[in-house]
Amino acid sequence: MNHDTIDDKTWLEAQDAEARYHFPDFYSYENTIKNYEWSYKNYFKWFNIKTSKKFKSILEIGPALVSGCEFVDCEKRTIIEPLFTESMMQKHPETRKHHARLLESNVEIFTGAAEDFDDYGSYEEVWMFNVLQHVKNPTTILEKAMEAKVVRVFEPIDLPVDTQYGGAHPHELTKETFSCMINGAGQLNAKMYQPSGIENFHGVPCYTCVYIRN
Repeated sequence: MNHDTIDDKTWLEAQDAEARYHFPDFYSYENTIKNYEWSYKNYFKWFNIKTSKKFKSILEIGPALVSGCEFVDCEKRTIIEPLFTESMMQKHPETRKHHARLLESNVEIFTGAAEDFDDYGSYEEVWMFNVLQHVKNPTTILEKAMEAKVVRVFEPIDLPVDTQYGGAHPHELTKETFSCMINGAGQLNAKMYQPSGIENFHGVPCYTCVYIRN
């Protein structure tokens, strides 16, 4: 399935809507980190990622304020996160402390659209956790990510395009969204989580997969 590309205006509005929706939920800098750390512990459990493993390089797309690569031993950490553009940080000053922490942790930050990043193939792993509904074109990002050695994906599917939170989710993902991986030449280990327990985002099924390039 090929998704349509949304225009720059719609994409920027989606980033701002996501920021406005989430930031009031976090009562302090410390609690924000704790909330994210809890989420990443679950991601690591679902993907059987050992935090003691030493990674060569990780590229994480759209982690927001806290990145999973902060919790693992990794030589090169890079995130793609538009929340850290200067204009976005001016709108949401609470992001600045997180921005500073990431830089102090030697995390490289690319603030453009993930579709415009052209170095996927140099990374050992690419991580996408609950992010593809926010991007310009999920298909383009998946195809680019497959240039890396390993791609890890955890995404809610069948979640309607957002009309409640100001357009934060401009795409509806389905299982067919991942057809480029399903039909790709690499090895794919995929699993569907149904909306029950903690393996649940937004009350919809979640598609989880690990793609290993041949």
